[in-house]
Amino acid sequence: MMIAIIMLIIGIILLLAEAAAPGNFIIVPATMLTILGIVFVFIPDQLLTIYTPILAVIILIIAAVLAIQLYKRMSPVAPPETLVGTSLVGRVGIVTTMITPSTMLGKVRVNGEVWSAEANCSIAAGTPVKIIASEGVHVTVEEISKEEYDKCSAQESKATVPPITEAKPAKSKNGETAVVVTLISPGLGTGKVKIGDEVFNATADCNIYAGTEVRVLSKDANGVRVEEI
Repeated sequence: MMIAIIMLIIGIILLLAEAAAPGNFIIVPATMLTILGIVFVFIPDQLLTIYTPILAVIILIIAAVLAIQLYKRMSPVAPPETLVGTSLVGRVGIVTTMITPSTMLGKVRVNGEVWSAEANCSIAAGTPVKIIASEGVHVTVEEISKEEYDKCSAQESKATVPPITEAKPAKSKNGETAVVVTLISPGLGTGKVKIGDEVFNATADCNIYAGTEVRVLSKDANGVRVEEI
């Protein structure tokens, strides 16, 4: 009887753990232990008999099948990966992990998402690139200039970011928030941010991508220094 109660308690604990964090597949042993515990609490004479492993296997199979069906219903339907990748052709991004020819170890960030990338030559992290082809979730890129990146990035984000105008001397206050309108990269020179209706030259200690909200840390005659919020 004590063994049956312990099995029942462990099964209930595992069921609660699965309910708190679905997807760990512990529902299978949890269901088996719970059912066996209930059976042996009411029929203690059947505990540790020749029928115990047979009953356990039957319950295990049924629980596994039901769990698989449950997880399928819980999982959101993902869009076809090939279509997602193809839609990125022509977009621009920034290399986040160095791209080396003949490998898929490189990474690029496009609109806040990171994709595996390849190229015909080595491209260092922080370099602006354009996607020229894709296959599944992998993309092929080529290096572009900062000017071309800024132009394409501004066109892609113009629906949410106002058009870029000539940057003005900094008149902003420290602590103000702004929106990046062209890439800010320590290795590529200054980018631009928009504060209110005005655009300012901006620098930062790391790459900050167009559309990102930032905070003004300091200002001088050349522009503002910002950090990502």
